[in-house]
Amino acid sequence: MPALNEAAQIETVLRALAPWRLAGHEVIVVDGGSSDDTLALAGPLADQVLTGPRGRARQMNFGAARAEGDALLFLHADTRLPPQAWQLVQAALAPSAPAAAQWGRFDVRISGRSRWLPMVARMMNWRSRLSQLATGDQAIFMRKGAFDAVGGFPDQPLMEDIEICKRLRLLSAPAFIAERALTSGRRWDQRGAWSTIWLMWQLRWRYWRGESAETLARAYQWVTQMPEPVPPLKAHSLPPPGLTREASQAPEQPAPHPMTLPRTGIAVMAKAPVAGLAKTRLIPALGANGAAALARRLLCHAVEQAFAAQLGPVQLWVTPSTLHPVFRHLQSRHRLLLRLQPEGDVGQRMAAVFAQAASAEPRLPWLLMGTDLPALDAAMLRRAAAELSNHDAVFVPALDGGYGLVGLQQPQRELFDNMIWSTAEVMQHTRSRLQAAGLRHAELPAIPDIDEPADLQHLPAAWGLTLAAPQSLAPPGGCDEPDGTPRC
Repeated sequence: MPALNEAAQIETVLRALAPWRLAGHEVIVVDGGSSDDTLALAGPLADQVLTGPRGRARQMNFGAARAEGDALLFLHADTRLPPQAWQLVQAALAPSAPAAAQWGRFDVRISGRSRWLPMVARMMNWRSRLSQLATGDQAIFMRKGAFDAVGGFPDQPLMEDIEICKRLRLLSAPAFIAERALTSGRRWDQRGAWSTIWLMWQLRWRYWRGESAETLARAYQWVTQMPEPVPPLKAHSLPPPGLTREASQAPEQPAPHPMTLPRTGIAVMAKAPVAGLAKTRLIPALGANGAAALARRLLCHAVEQAFAAQLGPVQLWVTPSTLHPVFRHLQSRHRLLLRLQPEGDVGQRMAAVFAQAASAEPRLPWLLMGTDLPALDAAMLRRAAAELSNHDAVFVPALDGGYGLVGLQQPQRELFDNMIWSTAEVMQHTRSRLQAAGLRHAELPAIPDIDEPADLQHLPAAWGLTLAAPQSLAPPGGCDEPDGTPRC
């Protein structure tokens, strides 16, 4: 249960969950920094009361990482579950259930003053069944393995419930529980039923059209006077070499607004997140399925940040096949160009991607990025584009001596040919080649990449990775194809 300043009702909602605790289930409250008595009031009525990073998606991920059960139910602090809800969830997720669902939600009814609220609830339930999507008000539940397989809730300030449902649909159809949860109609009462309905439908339409969650959150804030959405998480915890932690925490220069930057293409290079193929050096720590699940999370994060940068066209170059369901999902979700990587070693493939991208749009500079650097966010991509507008090349070095992003005004094959990759001298040798070619380049601060088990400390805390068990990120049973390849 994510909570923020819910002192007025937190005791009531938690007392309603006392039967869950008596039946052996775990109740976890994650507070996002309340300024009232939410924490103190929740303490005696929950198994864990945690303070997590602010933002509903982050709080839910934070709590899920500390949950011990094999199923998760995410409950808003203003929603009440029907009696015996846990038996209904267990039956819906049972392996013997006819639909073999990995996730599901409850029907909902809405309490409040407006006489239109029963109709709103019927519309929500009907739309959910038709679209196989759910909102957080409907108490979304899922197997823990399914949650891990889709990478948890996306780190975005709005529509996190819609987005995780889209990903869960790749695992199975949802289970619809007809018994109704009761949720508060306070936002309809405060703003008016029809104006709230219109606002919500408008936001969903714009999200379906491809607008970013951050843009929609700003629009929602402007209409409803919400608090400012929390900024993106900083994914790295250690300062770059040569800086003290205090120096590394100095305020950064703000990135230019996307509208002031030159149009720049972004090419993302990725390997299919298949167990035994992806992130193999992490298998000792996470297991094969866990390493593949983390690879999926890194891939989705990289594509989301590429689109959030709002610089220009985004292409996804993949190997060994474009047919992996996650690639297809990203292609459908973002309407990006999906391409198969050319043959050759890493350098030959990067050179070919630059050449093909430049031939398609000759006047466009391109950034080429990998998926192993969670700190490579939209703001850093915009800074890289700004530097590239004044240089021939730009790089984001990795702490291990390589680099996770390279940007070029024009293809430069000599930077990639006959390079010895995966060594601590890659960036050093690249600097020598840049100098020999007479190319002016810029470098952003070095950031960590995720290759070895020791690198896992640099993952964002909100991702909720735990190393308590090697298979903690593994997908649920039944999620694999007959050959063992994860479907999602």
